[in-house]
Amino acid sequence: MSQAEAHKQANQKIQLEGILSISLLRWLNKIKKSDTDIKRFEEELQQRLNAEYNKIIAKVSPATLTQLNHSLTTDETNVLATMLLTWAASNAIIRAAFITNTLQKWRDTMQFAEWKGRVQQHIKNVVVNTEVQPVFENTKHETAMFVGRATAFGKIKTKQWLTILDGKEREAHGDAYLQKVNIMSDFLVGGENLRYPGDPSGTLANIINCRCSMIFS
Repeated sequence: MSQAEAHKQANQKIQLEGILSISLLRWLNKIKKSDTDIKRFEEELQQRLNAEYNKIIAKVSPATLTQLNHSLTTDETNVLATMLLTWAASNAIIRAAFITNTLQKWRDTMQFAEWKGRVQQHIKNVVVNTEVQPVFENTKHETAMFVGRATAFGKIKTKQWLTILDGKEREAHGDAYLQKVNIMSDFLVGGENLRYPGDPSGTLANIINCRCSMIFS
């Protein structure tokens, strides 16, 4: 059952990654050789990321509430939405700056056509997963925490790490499979404390291309 759920959530993320990939590649295709305003690139990327984050939140938070069999009042819905969207906007600023810095370093050392091809592959192979995963799991986590606080943690007490066990998983993530902790606590994965799979506070080696998920009880 846990493997089925892990694969189900992974497939949902793959669909969202496809949508984000299309959006970012459209942004990339608009960049011309003569365009050198990196600050503008960063602002445009931030806007695109934030817009896609908001779409993910709009899908994942209601689905999480359904899974938890909990409904919110209108006021509670607005409070939760504001909290999630504020986090998304803040994360978009941080991630856009990080990604743009990487792209600028490459552009300083490559011909434009080579740079564009490198960026295209980077978006497809690294960026889309690294952006969708934390937003997806953070939305689940914060929604579950909101429900927990609203019910004095009588309805939800724990979270459990799920790993797709197909031989492609990191050893540390395989070891974390079915690790269950108090919802207020962190998972211990690869020697690091992570609130959820893909937690941006983890090192890149521990979160890039992570396909793990979590469930609540």
